[in-house]
Amino acid sequence: MQDTRLRAGSNAHVWLVPEYPLDLGQARRVVDLLVQRHEAFRTLIVRGPDGLPEQRTDAPALDGLLLLEETPEGRRSHELAIGETEFDLSREGPLRVGAVCAGERVTELLFVISHCVFDGHSIPLLQAEFALAVREVALGAEPAPPRQRHQPLDSVFAEQSGPLAQHRAASTAHWARAVREIPNRMFVPAQDDVMHNHTAMYRTERLAPLLALAAKRHRTTPAVVHAALVHALLAALSAAPRSVVRNHFLGRTDAEAETIGCYHCILPVVVKTSDRPGFGELVGRVAMQTLRAQSRYRISNLTLRGLVSAEERRRGVAIADGTIVNFSFDEGFASLLGESEEELLTAAGAAVELELLMGRNETVPEHRGLDCYFMTRIEDGVAVTYATFNGAVFTTPQMRAMLIGPEQLLAAHLQEDLDWDGICRIAHGGDPFAPARPAVPVAGVDLVLPERVDEALVSHPAVRTSSTTVTPGADGTVRIECRVTREPGAEETITEEELREYLLCRVRPGAATVVPHRFLIEDEVKEGAGPAEPPVLALLTAVLEVNGMSTADESQGYTECGAALGAVPAVVDHLAAQGYSGLGPHDFTLPMSMRSLGRRLRRSEE
Repeated sequence: MQDTRLRAGSNAHVWLVPEYPLDLGQARRVVDLLVQRHEAFRTLIVRGPDGLPEQRTDAPALDGLLLLEETPEGRRSHELAIGETEFDLSREGPLRVGAVCAGERVTELLFVISHCVFDGHSIPLLQAEFALAVREVALGAEPAPPRQRHQPLDSVFAEQSGPLAQHRAASTAHWARAVREIPNRMFVPAQDDVMHNHTAMYRTERLAPLLALAAKRHRTTPAVVHAALVHALLAALSAAPRSVVRNHFLGRTDAEAETIGCYHCILPVVVKTSDRPGFGELVGRVAMQTLRAQSRYRISNLTLRGLVSAEERRRGVAIADGTIVNFSFDEGFASLLGESEEELLTAAGAAVELELLMGRNETVPEHRGLDCYFMTRIEDGVAVTYATFNGAVFTTPQMRAMLIGPEQLLAAHLQEDLDWDGICRIAHGGDPFAPARPAVPVAGVDLVLPERVDEALVSHPAVRTSSTTVTPGADGTVRIECRVTREPGAEETITEEELREYLLCRVRPGAATVVPHRFLIEDEVKEGAGPAEPPVLALLTAVLEVNGMSTADESQGYTECGAALGAVPAVVDHLAAQGYSGLGPHDFTLPMSMRSLGRRLRRSEE
């Protein structure tokens, strides 16, 4: 699993302390050695002749080291100044370095690195390489003989035409099928398209020995048990028949294990919960689905996003990001796995909850349907969880249950296999032995709010009224039908295809809206499709030219017709050259046709 010691933003901040005294010149030499030896620090991502992103390793050299103040307040101010600014990897390298000095001596170095080329697994690799470079420079030793290193570009070539090409093709084929299983969402937000940002931090000594003991008993990994805990609590809180958690995976081959770069991937793991499994059974299901995902990790984020986008259009719904989990541990916890059950039980009994902090931050727009983000790391025997919750999805008691519920659930489960009712009692009240709440019927994972569908439809100028019916199916899914009546005297026609496309343009991850399976249109008038409009033609032309395609159907979505998401920036530039604006990169991932995308374009003079 992926290390969690990265910041929430897109830049990693790594503080390094030299083992031997360095002056500014020597510190600059250390940095230069690291840049020379590691391709990631020289990376540029530019647009190639075909308009697609291309990785190069000739980034401009660093201008110099940025001097940071020695006081804590000054250090923090400078860290924010150099660390929060995004990198433009088309023009500059992915690295900035600040130095804290005491007199002539450099006491600390701050490496700010773009997350695009640096993941959590790279942190200990950088620390080790930094120590070697410091010894080489500070002690005046001869440079170490260059050793063959696997570099990020080696991975790119291996995926394009080398030994990993077949693995990548198999992964793409697997996820093209697997995206069919992802639930649209597990929760309906109280408000659409907003993130009431609640942050929390929980520190406890109790979770580590409980996780180790559960992993031993179930003959699996602590990461699987941790993921199963999140699945269990989410499923109990939502009562959804399937649970989905997006997990961080390391994403490296053995050859890439010592490479500084960004290989981690976030993949959805889906498990069935409609039959109310006990926690032991749930751990087994999560282990199996995690293994399947892990064996097909070689897929790029853009490729996976394209597959999800095509599935969204097929379903007529946007798939929310939901819950993302990031779990890691240090070597000390790994050694804990070798201890006996008695020792682990004793450690768990003596452990205590150390700290729980929760707070409300600003409310911001939210367009990906994020419910919560969990980062848990076990270090020196203490499990620390940093979480971001959407207050439009979770109540404060539910947030607390997600934070402290895992150790409560494990403690009860290790006494005897915890059944589904026990899981629900912990999720809702924190007590596995409290009286059970009555079951709440749920109409499938679509979690459709009919009134929202009707509100969207009646905004159509040719629709007078709309009535949506949701019928639960025997398999946990739902059937959605919508009856609409025409507005008398309306000039626009409303065919089923037109209404479907109209709703698709309003479907988004941050709102519980879905396109019905069937429309019943009173006074329906069907007409053939008219000629394509100029903005639509401009979009089709740009897509065909940039992607090297011969034909494209305007009734299909961007990825559905075979176009690449990586080519989107070039498509936008092509449109701009023709005088059109109004589309951003995110628009091309939405589940709408190219006809609807084209209608969003505007002439520059308009």
